[in-house]
Amino acid sequence: MRLLIHRLAATVKDYDAIQADSFERLGIVQPRIPKDLIDAFAHDPSAVIGHTRRKKGYQAVEDIHARLQRQRTVFKESSKLLRKPGARQDCFLDDPITEIVQALETLEEFKAQVVDQADTMRERLKEVQQLHGDVKESYNNAVSVVSVEYPQVCGARLDLSTPIDLRT
Repeated sequence: MRLLIHRLAATVKDYDAIQADSFERLGIVQPRIPKDLIDAFAHDPSAVIGHTRRKKGYQAVEDIHARLQRQRTVFKESSKLLRKPGARQDCFLDDPITEIVQALETLEEFKAQVVDQADTMRERLKEVQQLHGDVKESYNNAVSVVSVEYPQVCGARLDLSTPIDLRT
């Protein structure tokens, strides 16, 4: 039984150390488990040690009872201290979760704007493609007429650095 109590005390100490380190890294002020409470976990009040061994009969029983009462008192006081009205009762992750939800809402609004702009651009692209098709058709018709009437233009069409004489 004592081995189990010592393991429990070691676990509580480790838990407190890990929790304190985690809260410190997150920048959260959170009270640590009181040292008296951790010590109360570690000590077996019914253990017959030291001066209790020297006592006989009812005095030994009263000494053990007194230690047991002290341990219970520490547990009760610590539980009241940890549940005091000013203590933070909500989850310390509530604020970051709220911030994440707000960021997601902002991203959704931004996404909606981007989708609207993409739809607008898609419509403009369709208009430009339609206009390009119309202009290309007119251009091809014009080139075919000009190439028959002015064959020197078609040969010079690729070389824009030389002047073209349309009078001939």
